[in-house]
Amino acid sequence: MTPSNNPKYEPMLIPISDPGAYLYQAPHQLQILVDRQLVVIFCLENTGATGVVLFNPERSIKDLLSELEILHLKIKSKLTLKTNQITIKLFGLSAGPRNLLSAIEQWSTSIGIKIIVVEVGQRTIQNILVDCGTARVGVSYGKSKDFGKLIFVSEGTARTRIPLSEVHNNILILTNNAIQRQLTRAAIEEYPAWSAISVDNISKFIQSKPWEKNSWSVILCFADLEKQEGLDKFLKNIRQFRSSTQIRWVGSRLPDYSREIPELKLLPPMTYELLPDFKKMLKTAVFEAALAMNLEPIKITSKKRS
Repeated sequence: MTPSNNPKYEPMLIPISDPGAYLYQAPHQLQILVDRQLVVIFCLENTGATGVVLFNPERSIKDLLSELEILHLKIKSKLTLKTNQITIKLFGLSAGPRNLLSAIEQWSTSIGIKIIVVEVGQRTIQNILVDCGTARVGVSYGKSKDFGKLIFVSEGTARTRIPLSEVHNNILILTNNAIQRQLTRAAIEEYPAWSAISVDNISKFIQSKPWEKNSWSVILCFADLEKQEGLDKFLKNIRQFRSSTQIRWVGSRLPDYSREIPELKLLPPMTYELLPDFKKMLKTAVFEAALAMNLEPIKITSKKRS
């Protein structure tokens, strides 16, 4: 029985405001007030413990990597677990150097730790609640006086998603870059009636002839897949069998085979620095174009924030 399922479980709420590296176990819950800081959450599978780095973005990348390494070493010294049992969730960072995310990605990749959630650049994120026993995260997008009522999000996501019954359009995200995948997913699902789908093993996915059983309003292909074997054939099949699907290439230029796929249109590169421009183009060049082809138009508005 996990602590959260135990009727006698009484979580102890610990507020964290000072930057640093922390490691706590159940029954603790961590309350983090976020302004511009970066919050790095280490999910430690089947240990009943969670690690957190609260980082001030005004400090250097060297300082950030030092904090991450300190926590990683503390975890290895106190807990018995393999590297593949550790995953990372990122929150906050509404302002500061934009290369912090790249530094974290390089560091985590070098030691075999996956980043499974990226929810950054949201100025409205103010309260984060972390359950140390499960590493589940509750996010409040505005002022909240009662941390106990924060909703824990589902695994692999960073916000309470729109119910599937209310989703009218979906977008397939194809990239091998985990951070690009998470940022794009978050950008898409800020808009009502839109959902995002992504795959980890792209080679296996495109070889499975997914167009025979699935359809998407839009497919976003990222430039890191330019040399992906079989992708050109996959897109040609989409053009043939799913002609209503928009196909967008996210990068600085179209791939060489784009002449054979005139439906393949360019979107600007999606990096943390260019995220605002990417969102703008996503709305005007993708969402509104897709809605123009629908018989029943859906009103697109930004998510209301409290």
